[in-house]
Amino acid sequence: MIRKILLILPIFICLSPVSPLAILVDAQEPPRPELVRDPAEAEQLEAVERFYRYAAKTRDRTERIYYMEITIPMYEKFLRDYGKGENAAMARFHLGHALQTLGKIDKARWNYITVVKRHKRGEWVGSAARQLAYMELTEKRYQEAARYFGITASNLTDPGYRHTAMTRQAQALIKIGDDQSALAVFANIAETPKHPHREWGIFMRGYILYGAERFEEARTALRPLIEGVATEAYRSQALFYTGLCAAELGEAEVAETNLRAVLETDHQSPSLPQEERRKIANNKSKAQNALMQMYFRGGDHQEVVRLYRMGDFGAQGSLEAARSMTAGNSFYQLERFEQARSAFRRVDRAVPNTERAFRASFKCLECDYKLRHPGLDARVDVFLELYRKAFRKAPEIQTARFLKAQTLFNKAEIEKSAQAFSLVDGEVLREEFRPEFYHKQGFALAEIGDYNGATRSLTEFITHYADDPRYRDALSIRAEAYEKLGDQASSLRDFTSLLDHPDCSPQQYAFALQRTARIYRDRDQFDLMVAKYRTLLQDVENLPKDTEANANYWIGWGLYKADDHQDALPYLKKASALAPEFYAEPAGRMIVLIHFADADADQMDEALTALLKLRPEKLIPRDMLTWLGTQKFHDGNFQKAAFYIGRAMKPDTPRAVDRGVWRMLAKARNEIRNFDGALIAARIAIKLEKDKRWQADAQLDLARAYLGLQKLPEARQAAETGLALNIQGPHMAGLHLTLGEISLLNQEYEQAYAEAIATIRMAIDDPLVKPRALHLATTVAEHLGSQEESNRYRRELERDFPTWQPPSQATSTEDGKTSSAPESQEQSSPPAQSR
Repeated sequence: MIRKILLILPIFICLSPVSPLAILVDAQEPPRPELVRDPAEAEQLEAVERFYRYAAKTRDRTERIYYMEITIPMYEKFLRDYGKGENAAMARFHLGHALQTLGKIDKARWNYITVVKRHKRGEWVGSAARQLAYMELTEKRYQEAARYFGITASNLTDPGYRHTAMTRQAQALIKIGDDQSALAVFANIAETPKHPHREWGIFMRGYILYGAERFEEARTALRPLIEGVATEAYRSQALFYTGLCAAELGEAEVAETNLRAVLETDHQSPSLPQEERRKIANNKSKAQNALMQMYFRGGDHQEVVRLYRMGDFGAQGSLEAARSMTAGNSFYQLERFEQARSAFRRVDRAVPNTERAFRASFKCLECDYKLRHPGLDARVDVFLELYRKAFRKAPEIQTARFLKAQTLFNKAEIEKSAQAFSLVDGEVLREEFRPEFYHKQGFALAEIGDYNGATRSLTEFITHYADDPRYRDALSIRAEAYEKLGDQASSLRDFTSLLDHPDCSPQQYAFALQRTARIYRDRDQFDLMVAKYRTLLQDVENLPKDTEANANYWIGWGLYKADDHQDALPYLKKASALAPEFYAEPAGRMIVLIHFADADADQMDEALTALLKLRPEKLIPRDMLTWLGTQKFHDGNFQKAAFYIGRAMKPDTPRAVDRGVWRMLAKARNEIRNFDGALIAARIAIKLEKDKRWQADAQLDLARAYLGLQKLPEARQAAETGLALNIQGPHMAGLHLTLGEISLLNQEYEQAYAEAIATIRMAIDDPLVKPRALHLATTVAEHLGSQEESNRYRRELERDFPTWQPPSQATSTEDGKTSSAPESQEQSSPPAQSR
């Protein structure tokens, strides 16, 4: 029954909001009078009324607006013509209603006001006042609304509209606190037998009299609800206030009141204002507090909250603290943390510097934590400053420190959070917070590099909370911490546990495989490392491209270390193709090493060309360059030979390589017409060589370089110096050929012809020297006028060397380009593949 009372009371003590749409639908239409006898006026009015009646009745909103728009100018014309006639009030009311329907509220209001002011009395005045009253109510202008509702009640004859106007007028007067005017209205309601809210009027009249301390009058006013036939709601309320009146009058027999009915009345209701007398408020507070604690013990937190929201009824001190503490705990249980915090703050204000205030202040921090308040860390500092000394052994102190650390952690202030976690005594901390504490502390300590502390915290978590969903994450973090500490055995153990865990996620599985593989790599256990990376590629789907490239690279690297070169190559190439920005250079370097180790000059040349294109400044071991250059020299690819050998050689440290390589470099450079470079190499070779045979060979290279540079005297001297050594060998043919070419340039044709014939006889099988000698003999014979001899040597040249062409006069550089001037600088990029 008490709950029913609560549901009924707000209906008659709260001022309900009114929808503007409801105003339009509910427009009062009084009985229509007979039209005036003036035929012209009657005809004009009937014309507009037909449109209005159709618009008012139709349910089609579009048609209603259309026809209402038509009526407006027609009503305006009618009022201009017959504005002082008997139908003027009706016409203006309909005009106002049409304007209101179209949303032209200001114009509608003006017409309604005109009806009220101009016509004073009558049904149309009541109807216009009613519309104005609802407009004012919508705008919360309650005083004006009350005035217009009063006019409505005085002018409308329909009981329903009149009773509603009286009720609304009373509600509006209560809203503005005009108790005296409200008393008169409530008296009218109470004296109207068929008024639907007559009991409410009786009750409210008594209540207002009670508030005015007119207790005898209040008791008399409420008596009909007690002695007559009344609903239970009003009877209970009347009994309660009658009892309160008796108590105020000092009578011994105070009627038993139903405090619960009062408590269940909305504390913002006009029937229970805040200025209620202090003694009544205290009684309400005690009843409220007792009910709240009862429901809290029973676990009905929603009811506790509902009771609490009735208001504090002026409660102070310990009573208010108890009331707010109970409410705060219920809000907290319902996870409505903002309301809980507000209630706990009231405790602190009611009983400051007490144990209850300490508990409530801590609960505020818990609410802030649940709400993830960014300023919680500062609030914890204030809390500790206030209560740390007085309650130093209380677990709330440790929990508060934990909440601060958590807040800093959530704000990604990891270093500060690690420091805050270190101040928390986990043994004192409440059990519900311990898993979070050990896990987050371990993570934070690992992030700032305190790996010993991290492993200790994470070990506590892993040992005691194996069922926690963060268990796998803790294993991963501890494994990394062990790895940082150099404890690879413990790290492998944790990563293995993670891999074996049935709920290991694909991301964790992939991470653990990569880290175990890295540990095996550090321990030179290449076969195990390769196995882990292969498992990663086989078992984990949709790997990121970079991760897949990384796995391929390290598989290739491991196979290379295990001398399994051919199996390593596909992995290295795939790593380079997947992520060239990361692996093209290291994978390319390793591919070069593999081909070098396998003595595959062509593949090494291809790999090294690609590597140097990517990294022209890359330093390649000298022995690799000289080996590859030598192979290319023997293959007849002098361009590549000059490039690779030239890249390996350093003129300022000539003895760092075999002196024979210098001669090879000189020859290769002469072949590609890099005569300046050849000159440098030949000079170094002559300086280094002790064997006369190789000195003579180097003199040939020197002579060819001078010849290419058109330094004929120096070329002749070098060639003659080589011949003077009188050492037989292939170089002899080259020296004679060089002298012949020098003589040709000096137009010494007889000498040139002799040297050409000598060269032909010596270089029987030399594919480089003999065609040049035949070409020289052909040219010199023509100069000597012996065409027959010239033709004979030409035919021999074309027969034995059909593809041979005289060398270009352009100077070639070691990157395969040509220029008109000699090039002496070593090139940094490899030449194109050529033969």
